[in-house]
Amino acid sequence: PAWYMARGLGMRWMGVLFAVFLLIAYGIIFSGVQANAVARALSFSFDFPPLVTGIILAVFTLLAITRGLHGVARLMQGFVPLMAIIWVLTSLVICVMNIGQLPHVIWSIFESA
Repeated sequence: PAWYMARGLGMRWMGVLFAVFLLIAYGIIFSGVQANAVARALSFSFDFPPLVTGIILAVFTLLAITRGLHGVARLMQGFVPLMAIIWVLTSLVICVMNIGQLPHVIWSIFESA
């Protein structure tokens, strides 16, 4: 859209302003909202200090910025399988802990379908 504003409409100032607003929105606001959601969830669920969460997220952000796309890709090669394993194990633990509810869950699935 910034290119269309600058070239198509002939309003370079509008394209630049739009691009700056996008940088602010995606670079600061949206990531801040996500960081706040993570900090609140960890604080509520595990009584984890929000300051520590913020520091950890800031370090990851710094690594992503300084290492570039290839560094992030290398980092994610290790994290993504680990996250998948944790997700599967957590799901299995929850299922085992609530095994008595399985008939009700199956009935609810068919009843609500």
